[in-house]
Amino acid sequence: MSAMARIFRGLIELFFDDGQLALGILLLLAVTAVAAKADAGWASMTLLVGGTLALLFENVLRAARKR
Repeated sequence: MSAMARIFRGLIELFFDDGQLALGILLLLAVTAVAAKADAGWASMTLLVGGTLALLFENVLRAARKR
């Protein structure tokens, strides 16, 4: 049972461990929604994909610096 608890905790931490990443993604979604409302079709999709990749890359670098 202990192994299952560790696996479950590891999965939960993947999604809820970093508040700064979650806040950044929410902000990115808001900016993308505004861009989509302004009828910037491909630009809003590029913003969403590029912004998400940039946020994830920054999060990995920050986590690597902590260790």
